[in-house]
Amino acid sequence: MADHRALHAVMDGIARRLERSCPPELRDAVNATFLVLSGGQWAADPAPTAITLWPFRVHVNEHQRNVELHPRPGLRNRPLPLDVHFLLTVWGANSGNELTLFGWALREMYSMSTLDA
Repeated sequence: MADHRALHAVMDGIARRLERSCPPELRDAVNATFLVLSGGQWAADPAPTAITLWPFRVHVNEHQRNVELHPRPGLRNRPLPLDVHFLLTVWGANSGNELTLFGWALREMYSMSTLDA
């Protein structure tokens, strides 16, 4: 079962997955970075060319919240099923780099459309 660090791990995992799967020719062409943003980083420029992730909506999954678990010794906390929605933004020095990177990121996210534990 995940603990209080799970949200950060998921967001960081998505950013690292995008970073690893970025084709070398695209990475070299736009010199992109992949970041998980904090609230304070919105005011600053992230990088000249970057894909950023920010969790903007986290709520309890309405379909799994009432699932009853069989009692087990030592289990005090019930699992908390969450739906995490995140904002993927692309920043670029010019619109060509931005849109090329954004198109690639959308296609890549579509290929891993469901992320579950």
